[in-house]
Amino acid sequence: MHGRQMYLDFGGFKMDVTSYTMIVTCKLWGLSWAYADGAKTEKDLTAEQNEKKVVKMPTLLEYLSFVYFGLGCMCAPFHEYSDFKNWIELTSHYKTLPRGPTGFFQTIIPVLKKISLGLIHLVLHLYVVVYSGMSCSLNGKPEFADAGSFGYKVFYYWVSMTG
Repeated sequence: MHGRQMYLDFGGFKMDVTSYTMIVTCKLWGLSWAYADGAKTEKDLTAEQNEKKVVKMPTLLEYLSFVYFGLGCMCAPFHEYSDFKNWIELTSHYKTLPRGPTGFFQTIIPVLKKISLGLIHLVLHLYVVVYSGMSCSLNGKPEFADAGSFGYKVFYYWVSMTG
């Protein structure tokens, strides 16, 4: 499909090869800058650049695992290669992550708490949007211009567009 697919199916969920190509471009661009930083001296870089620089060229397996790491699409379109490698090898600030059977029990309770909070917020949001009758069709109409303060209008517009 071509770029005009966005116009034909705006808001739809159709992915073609260009969707992942954009993410790969960001990853490779970041890796190339980090590799270029690896050739510079430590005093020529900032503290963050020194932390993220790539001195040794990744092996083919490391490179492919970084480029085609599927969760990278869910988390964000870009993450640093050094962060990815440190996470895989459990080094740097990832070395204290809990592991094994005991690590499971250390992490399951906080995860369940976060999931519960997320579900509570989702239910509250749906209650506010669906049951209160918020509708984005009201936005921009003359009666909307007269309704409430500016803060109320911004809140209503923002919440009604997410419902």
